[in-house]
Amino acid sequence: MQGAVHKDRNSAGYKAVFPNGLDAVTKLRGEAESHESARIRGALARHFPRLQAAYAGELERLETSTNESERAWKQAEARATEAFAEEVEERRRLTEAMQKSEGALQTLFPGQKGRVRSFFRKKATSAEETPATTPTPTTPPAHA
Repeated sequence: MQGAVHKDRNSAGYKAVFPNGLDAVTKLRGEAESHESARIRGALARHFPRLQAAYAGELERLETSTNESERAWKQAEARATEAFAEEVEERRRLTEAMQKSEGALQTLFPGQKGRVRSFFRKKATSAEETPATTPTPTTPPAHA
């Protein structure tokens, strides 16, 4: 592109293809990027047909790739959110089972709190010894 406009980014042809500059295009992702790529191909066809002929196939392939990547990313985020919810539920079930076990042990060993507690891990006494809390899912970056 730079060769076709003789490195003049203020030329009418360059402005037609990149009205907001190339930097604006590189910040786009997914569907927005794909739509902009299609618009660029159209502008290239009108103003630089040889460039369009040379690069149209690659641009189309990249449009498809960016859309597929965005879909895969969204699916992975959804799976991660589901896994997080499942982990929280399993932790709740574990806590419930441990409480039931503690109750059963107290029935078997009445008045022997020390013996009942010996079946479980010791509680952490400081912030450094506290086990890791439940993880939080990542939040997706904002799209332009």
